[in-house]
Amino acid sequence: MSVLEQLSVSSPVSYLAAFLLPALDAVLPVLPSETVVIALGVATAGRTDPRIGVLVALAACGAFAGDNLCYFLGRRFAPVAERRLFAGKRGARTRAWADQALRRFGARLIVVCRFIPGGRTAVTFTCGVVGYPWRRFAVATVCAGIIWACYAFFLGRLGGKAFEDRPW
Repeated sequence: MSVLEQLSVSSPVSYLAAFLLPALDAVLPVLPSETVVIALGVATAGRTDPRIGVLVALAACGAFAGDNLCYFLGRRFAPVAERRLFAGKRGARTRAWADQALRRFGARLIVVCRFIPGGRTAVTFTCGVVGYPWRRFAVATVCAGIIWACYAFFLGRLGGKAFEDRPW
């Protein structure tokens, strides 16, 4: 309960958590970034404070930063990943399928996979490995980050308002 009590618009912990957890969650998908963003929404439910927008923006920026970190790790370690993930005939077919799916569905795939557990990490890393154009990737991850941050935060606000008298 003590950590949840620290989440508010006046707490520096909230701003740090809003950015860092979505950023690190791309590389370490076990981190509870969505849970924290929803909890921030719950903590601010029923309030109208302009700093709430800052929390949502930080969550979106953290998601963007994490997606790009994962993409650049994919670019950096592409030779190793190619040997491990795409070796042999089956690996070549898998890589061709990934390439084709990204060419055909690109931005839509990146946005949708943002909401699938583990999908975000797999797709962003794969985009880096196969050399998906970074500019298109960046635009898609900006959209995905904004949609995700708004969804999670306002889901928390809605739940926080509905259960205002019973927070647990």
